Amino acid sequence: MLLLYKRLRMFPLWQQSMLVMVLVGINQLLFFWMQNITGTTAGGLQFFIPFLH
Repeated sequence: MLLLYKRLRMFPLWQQSMLVMVLVGINQLLFFWMQNITGTTAGGLQFFIPFLH
């Protein structure tokens, strides 16, 4: 993780933001997928709770 952090700091802020957005998007996709597999889907805006933490 430290290597990714050092690499990320070399890029401009807008590119850093885009990478973080992609990583959060992947996290949300996996979270939503696992909820659907286990049958514990959250309704409404509760899907975004992990994103806000």
